[in-house]
Amino acid sequence: MAVVSALSLGAVLAALPAWGYNPDHVERLRETGNCLDCDLRQADLSEWNLRGADLTGANLFGANLARADLTGATLVDANI
Repeated sequence: MAVVSALSLGAVLAALPAWGYNPDHVERLRETGNCLDCDLRQADLSEWNLRGADLTGANLFGANLARADLTGATLVDANI
């Protein structure tokens, strides 16, 4: 019975979305101003200067973009 419960719990956990950004991707964005296909979920990017940043394909779901400057940023296929 415990094996079945553990397997059921594993299936449920696998179906849940992973929360949280990839710290290496945040650092790449900070250093280069670009981050293609990056995982930036839930990242605090408030007040960041992202003018002209290429965020093509980036996952920004739940990211804090309050007062961030996205003027001219490329957000093609980004998840916002």
